[in-house]
This record gives sequence, structure tokens and C-alpha cells, in this order.
Amino acid sequence: MYNNHCTCVMLYMHKYRIIICIYTFFIFILTLWYILWYNLNRIIF
Repeated sequence: MYNNHCTCVMLYMHKYRIIICIYTFFIFILTLWYILWYNLNRIIF
């Protein structure tokens, strides 16, 4: 029972880590896109 609980927590933590990784990657892409867009607007206008 205890061992099963431990694996369950580990699986949950792993899933949570993947979600955090995806979220961080998404924010990074968004920030990069915003910086590029802002610089392009500065060049054009």
C-alpha cells in the first residue's frame, strides 16, 4: 500500500513536471515572439 502510494505520487509529480515544462516553453516562445514583433514594428514604423 505504501509503495503503491509512493509510485502514485511519483507519477503525479512527473505529470506535474511535464505540465510545468510545457508551460515554461510556451511562455518562452510567447516572449520571444513578442520581442520579435515589437522589434519589427519599431523597424517598420
